[in-house]
Amino acid sequence: MASIQHLPLELKLNIFSYVYHPYDLHSLISSCPELLHAFVPNRTRILSSLLKAVILPGALHHALFASQEIDASVSGDSFVEYTQDLLENYFSPDTIVDLPTDTLGLIRLSRLYSQVSRLIDGYVCQAARRISGDDDPPWHDPAGQIPEGFAPLSSNERTRLQRAFFRHELYSRQLRRYDCSEQYELFVRRLFPWEIEEMSCVYYYFAFLARGVFGELEDELVRAVTMAPGARKMDDTEPLLLEPVVRCERCHDQYRPSSDGLTGVGPGTVRVEDDDEGSNDGGEDQMVRFDKLHIWELDLFEREDESGGRVSSGHYIPYLICRMAAIDVGSMTHLVGADVNERKNILREGIHLLGDKTLPDTISYAISSRHNEGGDRTTEGWVGDDPSHYTLGYHLFTSSRWFANSYRAMSGTHTPLMYRPRREMGYVFWDAERIESPIVKEALERPDDKVWVRAQVKNRARLGKSVEKRLERFTLPRREMAKIAAKFGGFTIPHECEW
Repeated sequence: MASIQHLPLELKLNIFSYVYHPYDLHSLISSCPELLHAFVPNRTRILSSLLKAVILPGALHHALFASQEIDASVSGDSFVEYTQDLLENYFSPDTIVDLPTDTLGLIRLSRLYSQVSRLIDGYVCQAARRISGDDDPPWHDPAGQIPEGFAPLSSNERTRLQRAFFRHELYSRQLRRYDCSEQYELFVRRLFPWEIEEMSCVYYYFAFLARGVFGELEDELVRAVTMAPGARKMDDTEPLLLEPVVRCERCHDQYRPSSDGLTGVGPGTVRVEDDDEGSNDGGEDQMVRFDKLHIWELDLFEREDESGGRVSSGHYIPYLICRMAAIDVGSMTHLVGADVNERKNILREGIHLLGDKTLPDTISYAISSRHNEGGDRTTEGWVGDDPSHYTLGYHLFTSSRWFANSYRAMSGTHTPLMYRPRREMGYVFWDAERIESPIVKEALERPDDKVWVRAQVKNRARLGKSVEKRLERFTLPRREMAKIAAKFGGFTIPHECEW
């Protein structure tokens, strides 16, 4: 680095013009003090030049609105007015927004671009793997190994991806406090249905990441139980243990399961009177079954009670995945980039902050309320690879011109099974040349095969078993169960889970 020290400032600044990513810029100035000294007084100029180069023109408008800082002090009617004004400007064809001129605004935009860029790389990687026949790609693959033969993204493809992720960011940050009808009026109806479909692909990718996060947490819990000292799985021929008295971790009262599974203070439990305390308690070495998890504050992992007395893990986790798929780009990047223990703490602290209504809820509202004509905007047909129009993939895999101008369901019984795999394969982002390639076209046609779809559904159901179901008939010492509860419990479950 001694030679750089003697370079004139103009040449040092010229080096920055060959940097094409904020991460590379950070690495450069971190490794070379001389370039850091050149960067600091010229950072506005350098950041502006870099961001103009990496955020493509067709996505810049969306990036600038998505990166605007929300004033934390704004609330109530003031927040509603602020959101309405912002979205009016966002959708107005007369609005011209320039790059921020202040350093903090540029840093905020740079950080958002870096996060979006990393998520786009992950999305393209998993989409390419699915196209190549991998129906269960790893959810967290830092290396991002794209299968051989998948050509680099074109400028048009990258524009569509950037636009979709920036729109998701704007939607998640500005509209999470609104109900479905308000989200529809403020945002959804003002977009083409194919633009909503682009956002749905981002939502499904975030759901894929959220499933990976919860799946990792469930796997860790299963390992903790099966490897706990004294843990064993009872044979089907063995009678189940008489359930011992258990102290509720929340209220510290003593409980044992009731005979009918419905009476008592908590679902499936009855309170034990003080003079009866310990009558069936064998101390810390007493073996307990791995069930009635709500007593141990392990509600998140409890399976659904067939009696309908509880909402539980076959219910909670899909509900939370649905909500987590709607979080902002920064939160998802932070969650995915954290280690296992940190992820657990992030979930424990943040679950109760998730928004109540998401894009799938709003689309379901639009369909059920007969707003399925595509809002305020319709399109005439495919006109080529211009990113301001929909792609050949969208054109080929919508069943009619009418359907091209209607919303496609994202959740519930309205969602045909072929929608999800095509969204996961990014069919609305690719140029015609990629869509028409044999491998991609064949992959996008697979969801029309009912046998293939049934196999996918069966496989996902097999992988989606709740922790309690996977650990059915497992017993372990109460001492070990208490340790597991301390490590994995304490999640605040939303009061209503309408999934």
